[in-house]
Amino acid sequence: MSKTLGEVIEKQLLSSNDEICFPKIADIISQLFTDKNGISMMKVGYRINEDYQILCLNLEKNMDIEIWKESGYYNWVSNDGKTIHRYNALVKEKKRKKDVLKLIEKPQKFLVFAQYIEKSKKSQYKFIGVYEYSHSEDIKHHNMIFMKTSDEFQFNFKNAN
Repeated sequence: MSKTLGEVIEKQLLSSNDEICFPKIADIISQLFTDKNGISMMKVGYRINEDYQILCLNLEKNMDIEIWKESGYYNWVSNDGKTIHRYNALVKEKKRKKDVLKLIEKPQKFLVFAQYIEKSKKSQYKFIGVYEYSHSEDIKHHNMIFMKTSDEFQFNFKNAN
């Protein structure tokens, strides 16, 4: 377990057990995926490379899923942290099917950073693990399920210092 960003960079390993948090998505990118010359390793759409992509979730503790379903969109992490549910009825079915087909044809690993929204305090993003698309709970792909494949991500930092 790392307690500082320096330890993560030195070990070149990010773990869900690490104590580091990031106030904004931009901080995740600049502190983890930008070299000492200020050049980002990121590709278009939060992609790190061909196989990995960053996914940042805003979650609500003790959320009422039925209320969120009525809004048409929500993200939910299971209590054991092994699955992520991404419910989206706002995007057209054709687009959802196309997105799922892409994930089946070319599996993508998602480095997931979660921010738990709490009214009483300012929350930050914390790495919760690496996830991959598993299946959809319905034929229209409203609720996509992602399964945790690892609690760690091994970096290949460029010019880490």
